[in-house]
Amino acid sequence: MKKIITNWWGALLLIVFAAGCGGGGGGGPTGIVAATVSSTTPANNVSGVAMNSVITATFSKAMDPQTIDAASFTVAGVTGTVSYDATSRTAIFMPSGLAADTQYTATVTTRAKDLAGGAMAANYTWSFTTGPDTTAPTVIATTPIHNAAEVAVNSAIAATFSEAMDPATIDAATFTVAGVEGTISYDVPSKTAILRPSGSLAAGAAYTATITTGAKDLAGNVIAVNYTWNFTTSTGPAPDITPPTVSSTIPATDATGVAINSGVLVNFSKAMDPTTINDTTFTLTSSAGNVTGTVSIDAMNRIAIFRPSGNLATGTTYAATIKAGVKDLQGNAMTADYTWSFTTGSTADTTPPTVIIGSVNPQPGASNIPVNTKISLTFSEPVISFAAGTIDGRPAPVVFADGNTTATMTPTTNLKSGYKYTFTFADLDLTGNRVLFTWSFTTQ
Repeated sequence: MKKIITNWWGALLLIVFAAGCGGGGGGGPTGIVAATVSSTTPANNVSGVAMNSVITATFSKAMDPQTIDAASFTVAGVTGTVSYDATSRTAIFMPSGLAADTQYTATVTTRAKDLAGGAMAANYTWSFTTGPDTTAPTVIATTPIHNAAEVAVNSAIAATFSEAMDPATIDAATFTVAGVEGTISYDVPSKTAILRPSGSLAAGAAYTATITTGAKDLAGNVIAVNYTWNFTTSTGPAPDITPPTVSSTIPATDATGVAINSGVLVNFSKAMDPTTINDTTFTLTSSAGNVTGTVSIDAMNRIAIFRPSGNLATGTTYAATIKAGVKDLQGNAMTADYTWSFTTGSTADTTPPTVIIGSVNPQPGASNIPVNTKISLTFSEPVISFAAGTIDGRPAPVVFADGNTTATMTPTTNLKSGYKYTFTFADLDLTGNRVLFTWSFTTQ
């Protein structure tokens, strides 16, 4: 009998636009019916809301997408990305993270306008409360990956978690590499634990790294079982002294007509030390000065993303810079600043990316697929890349190519024979529009 295994790529959730009532509302000028918020998710005064919830507000009429942004849709005390789904007339706030047992207040302001330019008559506000966190954290990515070979002898070892961890529980007792001593740190923004060996690893040696059940999230939930992975160092004793470089960017150098709600993405040539990448070493400026925003690091630390706190100005040239001194996990620093420029257009991008069906491998519904198959698909536009998915409960590396439009996922071990695999890809483009694609195939 065949078993069904479901795998998630990325950490985004399918949004179900459930109706709920909120507070606020109002009318419009005489003779004109102003737009109102007709429903919200979560509903007003709901408690026990999941911490990974998406916050939405559905309007009574079609809205101008350029007015639905981080300035018109806020959740007090929470950063996140805002997008607008024109089909359902729904504004979507994707939080960077919600805390357990906390009351939040969401607001849609009168900055939000309908397609005729009419503003809401009054701000619309509603509240909800999250429930307790009872979900066990997991390891979602490692550097080196499981069964990696030819690992540089001066490499640090890193593990990225599914949620924020209690730094006091990430130490020499909970993060070990057999036969290796070193210092252990935890980078809060990237949720990554890093073990830096006190000396070079042995050449041509096999190592086993372990995260134990003593590692806890901020709510005190422990990892359910020890997580182990293996890697082998290179046979040559020479350390890796090659500095990292910027391999590609989105927007590209000298791009024009860039959506005013776009973020900025950098792909690095190597796995990076997340503690060296922040809003000081990754900046965005224009003639008006520095742009405020947040910087996030991809799970395997090859990608950094700058998300402006609001829409960029129209018809404006911006310069993005990665500063010299950002380092890879071998401690090598970029030797010079990397700067590139792009120019915005006049509108926001509200069109979600799609998957090109003919590009999907294996094809949906395919059978008798070899167990060593790589999984790949191509999108209609660049998406925010990430460096690992999960197959059979173990992280698997994902490589993006063709300007972040093609993703290839390589299992670290063979797939199971005679199994039906169901993969779900959920991700965003750089303007916050989301794509969700699910398909299945069966192995030999």
